[in-house]
Amino acid sequence: MGIGSLWFHEMFTKPELEKLTSKLEWQQQRDEQQDARIDDLRADLERMSLLAKTLAELCIERGVLTREQLHDRMLAHDPRRAANPHENRRA
Repeated sequence: MGIGSLWFHEMFTKPELEKLTSKLEWQQQRDEQQDARIDDLRADLERMSLLAKTLAELCIERGVLTREQLHDRMLAHDPRRAANPHENRRA
């Protein structure tokens, strides 16, 4: 039992303190796992971003698409744009 048992022995029983301690340890472990998962997802997103940028540049270099065509296609597939079709409209 940790120092909490000395401070809170009048407010909680020993089993209650053990249950609280166990819950806090479980939550800390869950938080660490979630942090690791977020780091993994961030790394995956960085790799996907690099791939997308590389493919876009290659398509433009090879003449498959112009920058304007690529821009228009990206906007056409953007789900956020579907909610407001007049946003980001080019003149």
